[in-house]
Amino acid sequence: MIANNDPNVRFAKRTVRITLRHWDHELVVEKVIGGNCNGLAVIREAVEQVITDLCGDDEEWSFVMKNPAGGELVVESSGTDPDEIEDWVVGAEIVAVVPEARRGASAPSTAAEG
Repeated sequence: MIANNDPNVRFAKRTVRITLRHWDHELVVEKVIGGNCNGLAVIREAVEQVITDLCGDDEEWSFVMKNPAGGELVVESSGTDPDEIEDWVVGAEIVAVVPEARRGASAPSTAAEG
C-alpha cells in the first residue's frame, strides 16, 4: 500500500496489484498504468488490461493459478469465458506511484532557501 496518496499528482505511472481467486487457487499480477488518472479509474483499467493479457485476442489461451498446497488450476479458453474472470477479482490495490516528467516542465529546485 502506498503511504502517501498525493491527490495533486495527476500524470504518473501507478502500479496496481490485482489478486484473482477461484476457490483456493490464486494468481497475483502487477500492472503499471500510466497517464492522467487516479484511484478507481486506474484500478478498473488495470483489471481490464490484466484480463486482456491473460486471455489475449486468441481463440485459445490458458493460465495457471496455484493454491497454498502448491496445487495448480489450469484455466483454459475451452471452459472459461473471459468475462467470468472479472468475478474472480478479490483484491486490487495501488502499490506504487511514480510521477511522470512532463514535457516543458522544469525540474523542481534543489537549492536551499536562506
